[in-house]
Amino acid sequence: MAFEVEYFTLTPTDATNEYVDLTGYPVVSTNVALDVISGTAQALSDGSGDFGVDGTRIVWDNTSYG
Repeated sequence: MAFEVEYFTLTPTDATNEYVDLTGYPVVSTNVALDVISGTAQALSDGSGDFGVDGTRIVWDNTSYG
């Protein structure tokens, strides 16, 4: 599997919104990985993970994820 990589610098607005938008639509959303620089890798949500993918959006709403 080959990764397509997007880099984001989170802004205070991103943190408040609890999401960032991808430039493309993931063909298989379960193949999306999130790795926070100076942090830890995050697990994709199956209801108990750290984040989820909603269309072209990576969401980490703490009421739904981890």
